[in-house]
Amino acid sequence: MTASNETSGPWQFSDPWTKTPPDHPVLDEETAVIVNDAAHALAILRSSLASSDALAVLHALVSLQAQIQAKLADVVADTLDQEHSFEEIAGQLAISPAAARRRDAAYTKRRTPLAID
Repeated sequence: MTASNETSGPWQFSDPWTKTPPDHPVLDEETAVIVNDAAHALAILRSSLASSDALAVLHALVSLQAQIQAKLADVVADTLDQEHSFEEIAGQLAISPAAARRRDAAYTKRRTPLAID
């Protein structure tokens, strides 16, 4: 009888709680559901009787987009504080590393570093 490979070699465990994100943006059903729910909730908050009005949904989507754009610079700075590279950041932003550096490097230099616990 020969030895089984099941008991030899390095063990590889997969922890579902430490899964890393894909290295690029993903358009999928989960993202669509979250965006649709957020747009619907914001449309109701802003104009409660017009949640099925396409203009109210358009307003909500554009407002969410503007809020996301405003938040991106802070998250990029946090990402750099956590020692991720501009190459990793560029992949998430779907731009070149040089474009990511140009876009966010000046802001991250002026930013107050995260407090250390």
